[in-house]
Amino acid sequence: MKIAWLPLLLLVACTTEEPVVDSTATDPGSTSTDPTTTDPTTTDTPTTGPTTTDDTEASATDVDPTGVDPDSSTGDDGSSSDDGTTGPIPDECDGIEMIELLDPFVTPVDSKSWTPGGSVTVGATMHNPGPDYISYPSIIVESDNPLVTSGMPNNSLFAILEDQSLEIYVTFEADDATLAGTEVTFTIRMASLDNVCPNGDAVEVSAILE
Repeated sequence: MKIAWLPLLLLVACTTEEPVVDSTATDPGSTSTDPTTTDPTTTDTPTTGPTTTDDTEASATDVDPTGVDPDSSTGDDGSSSDDGTTGPIPDECDGIEMIELLDPFVTPVDSKSWTPGGSVTVGATMHNPGPDYISYPSIIVESDNPLVTSGMPNNSLFAILEDQSLEIYVTFEADDATLAGTEVTFTIRMASLDNVCPNGDAVEVSAILE
């Protein structure tokens, strides 16, 4: 009986022994890949549509959405006037900010009242608390009504000395088409000859046609 079982044991041993396969090995010819391995030929970037990078977003946030230069609120020399205008002050306007326009007036010419077709003088008292100003202190006058005009809306002095007060005016005429009861506002500005000084005084005065 012992001799008869030996061939059977050998047969069982031969049929149950199998080669050990390494589960981590990859068949070179296989099309499957380890899910943890990334194919260098494929990316997560979409194949269509524009891409946005962090650099582009950062540069966009650097642009001021208002489009306003923060240095544009002042003139080339950084100057600013009291009336809100900005810009470089002309040399001839240097010191004119000391001069005041006082007691503005509108006076009918050759009449007790201002009527359509009539003229008025528009002016003010120019007062200089000092120092002397010798760069042709002037006024330029504007009307807010296109029917009320002046052939010479500016007037100039040669100089105004310290503590001096001088009356200065121009003449305006109302067109015949101007209606009675119309109120006209005149703006008087300090200037040097025919150049309005952004650092100069300015006043308004109104009158009504009768």
